Amino acid sequence: MEQLQRKPSPQGGEATELVALVRTGNVDGALALNAQIAEEMPFATLVEGWFIGKIEEEWPNAKAIATEAWAKARASAPDWLREVAALCDADCAAFRGRERLAELGARLARAKPKLGEARAKVEALDAQLGAVKPKPAPVHEPAPKAKSKYSADVFRPAPLPPEGATALEQLTYPRGLVGHVMEYMLDTNALPDRWMALAGALSVCAKALDRKVLGPRDNSVVLFILILAESGAGKNHILNCIKTILKAVGLESAFIGTGIASTQSVEQVLEGMGGEDGNPSVLLEIDEYGSFLNRISSKSQSGNVAEIPSILCSLWGHSPQASWKGSIKMHKKMVEVHGPAFAIFGASTEPMFYKALKSKQISGGFVSRHLAFNAGRGAERMIEPKYSWVACPKWLMKALKEIAGRPAPIDNTPIIDGLHVVWDWRGIGWGPGTKERWYDYEYENRSKPSGEDRDVWIRAADIALRLATIVAVFRGSSEVDLVDLEWAIGVAEYSTEKIVEGLASHSSEDMEQVELIRIVRAKLQQKGKLTKGLLFKTCENKTNDQRKIWAAINHLVILGEAIVIEPSYVGRPTEGKWEWNAKFEER
Repeated sequence: MEQLQRKPSPQGGEATELVALVRTGNVDGALALNAQIAEEMPFATLVEGWFIGKIEEEWPNAKAIATEAWAKARASAPDWLREVAALCDADCAAFRGRERLAELGARLARAKPKLGEARAKVEALDAQLGAVKPKPAPVHEPAPKAKSKYSADVFRPAPLPPEGATALEQLTYPRGLVGHVMEYMLDTNALPDRWMALAGALSVCAKALDRKVLGPRDNSVVLFILILAESGAGKNHILNCIKTILKAVGLESAFIGTGIASTQSVEQVLEGMGGEDGNPSVLLEIDEYGSFLNRISSKSQSGNVAEIPSILCSLWGHSPQASWKGSIKMHKKMVEVHGPAFAIFGASTEPMFYKALKSKQISGGFVSRHLAFNAGRGAERMIEPKYSWVACPKWLMKALKEIAGRPAPIDNTPIIDGLHVVWDWRGIGWGPGTKERWYDYEYENRSKPSGEDRDVWIRAADIALRLATIVAVFRGSSEVDLVDLEWAIGVAEYSTEKIVEGLASHSSEDMEQVELIRIVRAKLQQKGKLTKGLLFKTCENKTNDQRKIWAAINHLVILGEAIVIEPSYVGRPTEGKWEWNAKFEER
């Protein structure tokens, strides 16, 4: 190497002549000249080794050795030597062209006599430069990685959580385009709040995929999302951004009115009326969600209104591959709706929402189908947005449209073997270890003791899988990996824990005696024993009449389900204890 560094530039000398021979394809001339100057210029030996290694398949290590040695020589070589290397790189690459294969074959035959000499020279140079010989290439080369069908913009890395972010804060930094949609909603908002932006991003990204994507369990991506925030927190901005993105992906017609008047109104939207086609893909905005629940829960309402939660529960869990029909009525023409996707984006203040909930909506599964984000007061200080919400970045709209694809047809044509099959189903699979993790989490929630908590937690795993599916698709993946699922489980648990806390803090209902007995029975089974204090705490939001509480526990004592182990006396509220009669279950 020292000799190389002291060698002056051979303006028009032997090195230039050697390069010229290589450029013109004169193999014999190049080898002859190389042999003459090898002792003075070891780099020329490298040229020979590289040249022969390119065309000699019987000696695959020559190329690897020469490549590494050349890189080391070039790093400390003078400028003129680097120019020689660059020229040789280009010329050797040209020798690989298909149009030169026949010519190379003939040259190979002439070069073989020199092969032994060249091998010795390159091995000597390898030892001189300290290069490490790579292991021989395996017999079976791995298949080249398939190119992605998506453009590069789809894979722009989403913003990462800042250093020191809590586990809860990290949940507001989803991967892929969902994270970019969040940033668009935040950058254009004068009152940016990450939880509200996450709610909006998940809602609109889920709507862009429904009726086209099947999750790992053939699950849909339909979501009932609810923002709980104080008045003036800025939810209208999120709605404006949702409309902008829906228009970008060709689904502006999916966003419909504000509220549901009756079960018939839901059916009419999906089925159509007056000769107009229905809309099987719907994103319904419900502002003042608590007021909506109050109205449909009123005892004075007719069945058409009271049954709204029932039809919404049915639509949430409906298989995207199955058809759906509304209620049967006289003179009504029954219409088959293929793969209905009825999603909800609601907003309410926290006290209003929980005070409006009834126990039947909890035990019936209506509440457990909701993904709730508690934004509280929202942003504390108004700021100047970075740009207008109408100016959604073009690259983002293009990337969303590219992944979402065209809207699915209303009737899910074509028909195959007599069945309607969606034309563009994209199946999303399980990544390594993801399936086992999901089933363990689902079992964890399913094994909870019967009661209100279990009623709220029972669909957390289903919601998590839907969220993970959405994020996986919008990062260009055909699988839900563990990172997707763990993030989705964290979001689902955050939502469920907030609902449980909200019910404990704000719910208030004067239950019927039968419902109160069911709650006391479930709590006694869960705990094994009940003190008077725990009994009253369990029922404090369920009735304002203490006589109903005493009647409930006495009812269980009379049935033999509860055993009095410490009677309660007036003026001594801490006393009074009952235990569950295990023998009652054996009867």
